[in-house]
Amino acid sequence: MTGISNISKPVKPDALLLRLAAEVATATGLAPDRVFVTPAAELIGKLPPAGQFASVVPVRVTFPGLPQHDEILLADLHFTVCLYSRVAMDRTFDATALLTDPNRGLLPIADKVFLGLSGNRLVDPDDPQGQWVRNPVQCVGIEPTRWGEGANLVLAYVELHYVAPFVYDTTRP
Repeated sequence: MTGISNISKPVKPDALLLRLAAEVATATGLAPDRVFVTPAAELIGKLPPAGQFASVVPVRVTFPGLPQHDEILLADLHFTVCLYSRVAMDRTFDATALLTDPNRGLLPIADKVFLGLSGNRLVDPDDPQGQWVRNPVQCVGIEPTRWGEGANLVLAYVELHYVAPFVYDTTRP
């Protein structure tokens, strides 16, 4: 049998978030230590670790319905990827560079993540015939957000909102 099967490996949300953070690092070219898993985007922005960095923020886990039992517990991980960039403004109140600069602009950086995560099946590295999600990761929105500024320097981020349908690993520790 060739190609990807539709066999979804049961996984816990924390493992899925760490895997998604690794995918964000790959998509953006950021070092893995510049992609943080955090409960709120604002926590990272208060002490910017670099000119460009990212976070993966869990929003909620929902359970889409039946069946719900130990062997099969279907779940959807709603998460947000935040991509931060520090950019010098073109002139007062003009954020063209912040949004469009090919190297540091929020929208070109967001495009890299959109292309890397949207439709990704998160193939299981231990089993190329398996995957970590029931269906491909789905982007449900992109939203630029201004964060902080001083003189002509602005730190801002763009949010990409996603849903990753998975099988919740009910194995007890």
